[in-house]
Amino acid sequence: MRFALLIISLLFSSYCFSQTAKNIDQTKDSIVYHFEVRLTKALGLTPNCGYMAFALLQKFEVIKTDFPNYTNRFVLIVEPCPEFLGIGFFQNNKIYQVSATLNSTAPFSYPYPNKYEKDNLPIFWSKEITKLK
Repeated sequence: MRFALLIISLLFSSYCFSQTAKNIDQTKDSIVYHFEVRLTKALGLTPNCGYMAFALLQKFEVIKTDFPNYTNRFVLIVEPCPEFLGIGFFQNNKIYQVSATLNSTAPFSYPYPNKYEKDNLPIFWSKEITKLK
C-alpha cells in the first residue's frame, strides 16, 4: 500500500511540475535547430534519472543559430538526464553546440525547475550537445 501511494505521489508531482513550451507553434516540434551558445551560469544537476526522468533547464547566450528570424539574445535549453554528460560538463562561460527541437519527443514528461519563467524566452529541448574548447 505504501509503495502504491509513493508511486502515485511521484507521478502526480511529475505531472504538476513538468513544463511545456509556451506560445510556440506546435507544428514545428520535430524540426531540429542548431545553436552555438555560451552558458551564462551553470546550475546544479537535478536528481539522477532512475525510476523518474529529470531534466535541467539552463539559460544560454545565443552566438549563432539556424532558427529562422531568432532575435532574442538568450535561449532556454532543457537537457534531459544531464548527469549522463558527466560531472562538470556544464561550466560558466563555456561555448556549446546544441541540436534542439521545440518540444520533447519523449513518450513521458521530464520535470525540471524553471528559474527563468519570468524572462519570457523560448524553450528548446536538447537532442545533442557538445562542449567546444
